[in-house]
Amino acid sequence: MLPEVYIIPATAWNEPNSVLVDRNYDKPGQNSKPEWGINYSKKNVNVIEKYKAEKYFNDMQV
Repeated sequence: MLPEVYIIPATAWNEPNSVLVDRNYDKPGQNSKPEWGINYSKKNVNVIEKYKAEKYFNDMQV
């Protein structure tokens, strides 16, 4: 079985969701730098489906 491949543009983190997470530690007492990540789970797999590589390349075809 081949792995799933996703193409996620950096601009997707402008609107974080259950998959694309944005952890900004800007509260008093929190000194960590901001983090951006992917929270992939069976529960939210439908949210990341729009970034599947097959869909991305199929949408590019003219």
